[in-house]
Amino acid sequence: MLNRSLINIIFLALFLYGCQSDTYTWFTGSIEKAKESAGTKLIMLDFYTPN
Repeated sequence: MLNRSLINIIFLALFLYGCQSDTYTWFTGSIEKAKESAGTKLIMLDFYTPN
């Protein structure tokens, strides 16, 4: 039982450590410019909604 708990803790630590340095630079232009720049590649959208 202790062995399984240790494996779970190590897995959780590695998972959290691996997700900390994930960064992405968002495109700051218009959707039309993003379409032109991307061609046939996938476009990721970041929606902003004011309160």
